[in-house]
Amino acid sequence: MFDHVIGPIDYAGTRLENNIGLAPMAGITSWPFRLLCQQHGAAWTVTELVSARGVRYDPELQRQYRYLALNPRERNVAIQLFSADPQDIDYAIKIILEHPILNHTAFIDLNMGCPVKKVIKTGSGAALLANPELAIALCKVAVKAAANYGKEVTVKIRSGIKERMRNLESFVQHIEATGISGLVVHPRLLVQMYSGTADWTVIHDLKKVVNIPVIGNGDLISTQSVIKMAQETGVDGFMIGRAARGNPWLFSDILGCLQYTGNKRSETVLVGGKERALRTTVLRQGKKISLWQDTIMRHLSGMIDLLGERQGVREMRKQLAFYTKGLPGATRFRTQLMEVNTVREVDKVLSELLGELV
Repeated sequence: MFDHVIGPIDYAGTRLENNIGLAPMAGITSWPFRLLCQQHGAAWTVTELVSARGVRYDPELQRQYRYLALNPRERNVAIQLFSADPQDIDYAIKIILEHPILNHTAFIDLNMGCPVKKVIKTGSGAALLANPELAIALCKVAVKAAANYGKEVTVKIRSGIKERMRNLESFVQHIEATGISGLVVHPRLLVQMYSGTADWTVIHDLKKVVNIPVIGNGDLISTQSVIKMAQETGVDGFMIGRAARGNPWLFSDILGCLQYTGNKRSETVLVGGKERALRTTVLRQGKKISLWQDTIMRHLSGMIDLLGERQGVREMRKQLAFYTKGLPGATRFRTQLMEVNTVREVDKVLSELLGELV
């Protein structure tokens, strides 16, 4: 039943140990969170989406680097770019792949699926689905620019603007013909944003008309949803986005439930990783704390390495909301967590919250 659900995959010139990755999310998938998800089994991750025009006008990457930053401990990270100008894409790829650190990116990903207004108003992201000729031109330029450095390119799309894109199958075939190495499909319309239900029939239809790997994204929240998408679409792999916020353990949950050796896979019932982390005690600086709290503090430590304590703690606040979502009594501490300014304050509030749980 579980054959071909989870297993190794060759994707964008990279041999991946499994076919579950972390989807790019603005304000979420900087390297501290990506690293946690990789440690829990995500085979590849993608940066926050980065403006290619921003790189073009900031070639020294003084403002853009924080969104592009890679950590030496990471593996198989793609850099995601957006633009509606082929020259932007060409320039940005050259800057990135000539950089002594950023050139370690596994591949380049083009975003043609973002529905956020500030991206759409530039003609980028999902707005490109209304301009397929430009979208194809962007792919051609990206493939050529990346190939000069031995890198490959993937594309992420949605299913349309207000309705399913006409000739969507033909569109993705033209994308494939440019030399694109993989296709990520989030089968929602631009106007849906992230509401409603993802139409997995779109993934099924596109999988049938291209030869490159197709990765499914949208409404993947559990082992059961991964199995269901595999059965309904025949997709090659999976990208998990919003369900992983505050829950990097989701990847180990899925991989643990779908244990595999070669082509033999079996489903086992396991306690969720978040629950295990809450129950497990570890030593941190000579003090016993839960593995859950330790994970959050490691995430915070990475944010501070990236941004400094003041900015790192401030940007960690929304992450704290995700980590504590659904915990009994967490609502009482939510206001405090949204006002923390130091590492010590974060540690104190989390300890108090856990004390209430116990």
